[in-house]
Amino acid sequence: MLCLSPENEILRKLEGKRQTGLTEAGASHQIGRHHREDLSRALKDSGPQQQKQVHRHLDQHEVKYLQFAFRWMNNLLMREMPLRCTVRLWDTYQSEPEGFSHFHLYVCAAFLVRWRKEILEEKDFQELLIFLQNLPTAHWGNEEVSVLLAEAYRLKFAFADAPNHYKK
Repeated sequence: MLCLSPENEILRKLEGKRQTGLTEAGASHQIGRHHREDLSRALKDSGPQQQKQVHRHLDQHEVKYLQFAFRWMNNLLMREMPLRCTVRLWDTYQSEPEGFSHFHLYVCAAFLVRWRKEILEEKDFQELLIFLQNLPTAHWGNEEVSVLLAEAYRLKFAFADAPNHYKK
């Protein structure tokens, strides 16, 4: 049980503060589900203006952010990276002063930045969705995760306190 403690802490942070009186499993799940849906919407709205081309491409092929980003949020990127990378990623999440979910959004946005070229090369809905749900990260290691985290930090510091950069 002790080895699951960091995972439980991350899940607790992702779900946010629980409201008093909502202790049933169903109520807890509802809070977490709504928070993850909010994060998926925020991912759509948080891309820097330089990423408009990716957004237009996804929109043109009718790919909704919720169709792939919900999985990224719900599974905390565990299905997108090898375990060794997930451990490194979650270690960074734990050190974030604003909380896990705040920085997780920028990591997901950094994924879109990282895979921009490949996303733009996909020519239809099915290819885009398959690519976004099966990113080629199986051979990733510490170096690739470090680059992803560096991009996430760049996005965070460039845009977190500048709400006018978002085009909504």
